[in-house]
Amino acid sequence: MKQAKQGNLRVIPIFFNVTPKDVGSPYGSFGCKVYVESQHNPSSLPIWTKALKSAAGNIGLLLKNYRNEMLLIQEILASVKKVLALEPNTHNVPSREISPVISGRISSSRKFFFVEVMNQRIKQLQEMIDFNCDQTQIVGIVGMPGIGKTSLAEEYFERSNDRYSFNKIISDIRERGHHYLEYKLLEGQKLNEEANIFSKKSFLVLDDVSQKKHIEFLLQNRRRIKKGSKIVITTRDKSSIAEFSPEIYVVPPLNDTDAWQLFNDHAFKGGASSTKGNFPKLTQKFVDYAGGNPRALEELGKELNGKDEAEWVTRLENLPYQCNSIIKKELKISYEELTEQQKDAFLDIACFFRSEEENYVKCLLDSECGDVVKKLAEIFFICISGGKIEMHNLLCAFGKELRSGERMCDHRKTTTILRDAVQQETKDVRGIFLDTCTETKGISVDSKRFTEKFNPMNLRYLKIYDSLCPENCKVYLPDGLEFPFENIRYLHWENIELKELPSDFNPKNLIDLRLPYNRKIERVWGAVKVCVFMCIFHYYSGL
Repeated sequence: MKQAKQGNLRVIPIFFNVTPKDVGSPYGSFGCKVYVESQHNPSSLPIWTKALKSAAGNIGLLLKNYRNEMLLIQEILASVKKVLALEPNTHNVPSREISPVISGRISSSRKFFFVEVMNQRIKQLQEMIDFNCDQTQIVGIVGMPGIGKTSLAEEYFERSNDRYSFNKIISDIRERGHHYLEYKLLEGQKLNEEANIFSKKSFLVLDDVSQKKHIEFLLQNRRRIKKGSKIVITTRDKSSIAEFSPEIYVVPPLNDTDAWQLFNDHAFKGGASSTKGNFPKLTQKFVDYAGGNPRALEELGKELNGKDEAEWVTRLENLPYQCNSIIKKELKISYEELTEQQKDAFLDIACFFRSEEENYVKCLLDSECGDVVKKLAEIFFICISGGKIEMHNLLCAFGKELRSGERMCDHRKTTTILRDAVQQETKDVRGIFLDTCTETKGISVDSKRFTEKFNPMNLRYLKIYDSLCPENCKVYLPDGLEFPFENIRYLHWENIELKELPSDFNPKNLIDLRLPYNRKIERVWGAVKVCVFMCIFHYYSGL
């Protein structure tokens, strides 16, 4: 404080969980601790006492005057910025901007920043679980991978494990055998009424349950569990705990402000400025892509840390088709547990039918896929919103990258294959969606080579279009088109250069036929064709 009075130091007092009165008083818990510490050096006591009184007498920042810690931190930043603006730059050191959003170089731990977020979620859980209630209560904490289920469950356990004498948190159940839960709960005791799990009220947190068999022991012995017990289960799959008929808590994504903070905490470590150049705009795009998923924000931030602006731009361009390696590993765990039919449905939606009407997608994917779509929603690979099937950006990129050879939705790769005169290994292609809006030159397709490149028994979905100017779709058919793809279910071709569809086209599995902006077409077929399933036909000449 002596240096401050001499003008050599600027001080901003911050009172965190203490008041100025506590700091300035020689009595009370704060003053007593100062006194005890000073006994190692008694001569320092008067100095400390004077300094603390001086600090308490200055106008400072007091935590209790702010709604939460985040707002206090933002005020600290604003105060520091004002002080720096008053200081002359005597050492010719380039000044650094201080971001209004807390950046990694000045932040502490993630937990510190998200105390308020965690408090809100804990409060919501507490409204679902009443330790004073004599009824057994079971709550499922659910959500997509990386959303924070485990962190929430662990924090809730830490705050509540003093309520009962038998408390257990059992982690990573997914990775264990289905007898693991029984082993952990009995702890070597015999399976009878004397076991703690049956004789005492229990508070259990079961983390990362993925299949019903993981909790079979609890299901079989549910009636033996002592009344009043509380059980919290985290899972990516709501159906795995459905037999418990639990209350469900869906972990919400982070809001935009919290997402900015978490991303910057990892992306701007090591002294980099988060406000330099185009970094704020680029940051917003990465934050939007992550959709409030904490794990994604962390991993993307780590991936970009230390890279220049050009590298950020390149990564942003690849985001729709290239998932972060750590995130991909997490998502693949859930993906590998799907059946082949469920995998196909997920990949088709990710590559082709995101944001389409639910009933329309069910119709296109398979006549028996109703349960498949339901399953994908239960594991949070999709969600049904406003009657449409939506998918998180992370999952969409994961799906596109996972089986990109079978589902061609990257116009860059698709264009290269169509233009390439050399036969390529593309026999197992299930769908092709080609947007020609970025093509300055047309794409000339050789009729015979087109059928040679793609297996007629595999191709289900074909869409040739221009998202900016449909009437100018630039795919040319100089020698006509052969089309022996009898399993095709969806055909959308804008400005097709044909008077009628190929004579070898068999529409027996066709559901949706769209031929908009076609000036040349005179009729669909020149002969009678049997369409068993077709329910949509869209034709518009554009004239």
